[in-house]
Amino acid sequence: MRYEDSMKGIADQIIKEQQRASKIKNNPEEFHWYDEYATLNFFQFIRKNIEDLAISEQLG
Repeated sequence: MRYEDSMKGIADQIIKEQQRASKIKNNPEEFHWYDEYATLNFFQFIRKNIEDLAISEQLG
């Protein structure tokens, strides 16, 4: 798998998680907030590391 393809896949997953976060905020009674919160934190951690990687590649 090419690097660009893997980044597109990760970006798509982040978008899906952001959409899910909006659903959680708008309909909290329909979700188990602790499971969703853990998932969102995980993807935010991944996104931050990808951003750091992209910046270091541009600088290096």
